[in-house]
Amino acid sequence: MGYSRVAPELSMDDVLRERLLAILVDAAIVAAGTALVVAVAAVALGVGVGAAAGHPVVLATVPAGWLVYAVVLQGRYGQTVGKAVAGIVVVSKDGSPCDYRAAALRELVRAADLALAPLIGVMFVFRSRRRQRLGDVVAETIVVRARSGASI
Repeated sequence: MGYSRVAPELSMDDVLRERLLAILVDAAIVAAGTALVVAVAAVALGVGVGAAAGHPVVLATVPAGWLVYAVVLQGRYGQTVGKAVAGIVVVSKDGSPCDYRAAALRELVRAADLALAPLIGVMFVFRSRRRQRLGDVVAETIVVRARSGASI
């Protein structure tokens, strides 16, 4: 049995708790991947873990890893592993599936949010009628509950 895109439930129910759970699960997955990259780099470079973690190539893998992880999974399935665990899915405002372009826009704006003004991004969610992050507004996406059933 293969993976497939989960169907959205297009209600306007608030999914903030689910989004928080999703980001925590996804962050744990990316952190585990980062730890693996640091360990491999330490062995390859013949240095300690601290020195390897500060290496420019290793530092670049963290945001790049997050971007690839989030864009590929959201673009293909509409959800990351964290979103699947939380029972939510990303869709276009009209309810059609999230595509790779929209997924990339969402995540690039998230990176800008985190780097420049995280509080503005958080405030945007609470001020938006559809509880959209700035990345959702730019990408014209919303996060809604996934219908019961299989997800990634």
